[in-house]
Amino acid sequence: MKKFFLLLLMAVVFCGSADAQKGMKGLGVNINGNVTNELLNIGASAKFQYNISNYFRVEASAAFYKLSEDHYPNEKESGFESAIIANTHFFVMSPKRIRPYFIAGIGYASFNEEYKGYNYSYSNVQEDGLAANVGIGVDWRITSFLSLQAECGILSILTDGTEKANGFAFGIGTSYNF
Repeated sequence: MKKFFLLLLMAVVFCGSADAQKGMKGLGVNINGNVTNELLNIGASAKFQYNISNYFRVEASAAFYKLSEDHYPNEKESGFESAIIANTHFFVMSPKRIRPYFIAGIGYASFNEEYKGYNYSYSNVQEDGLAANVGIGVDWRITSFLSLQAECGILSILTDGTEKANGFAFGIGTSYNF
């Protein structure tokens, strides 16, 4: 009888640790920064993650950035950027508490910028198209239900096969795993 309980206990422990990685889903939010044209843009994103295996995770994310304003006299620049991207995360090590990963993603992004210059000149630039995202990140599992993630990479907007805008993007966020 003792052997049976020991075997049952080991089965529960092993199943519990395997379930904590593969097949796990997560919902989360990020606070993001994006540097384009020497301006720091601040934004936020929401994400859904699904672990296909212990080394491969897919993520759907929607981000919104408020573009910074130039602080030159008599000039004002404002606008926004939004992106919907499907990312893949490739973990470089087996499940641990802290795991680095590579990011590759593709999606759709829109960039809208208004410029009001000296003598009331005005221009409006809007670009949208295919977006590409590449970078690196780290996942820190705080508990079995909560993890912190930090990422950095390059986000590019491509229209008509040419690069229209790109920037260095970084973010820190949290994910609730279930």
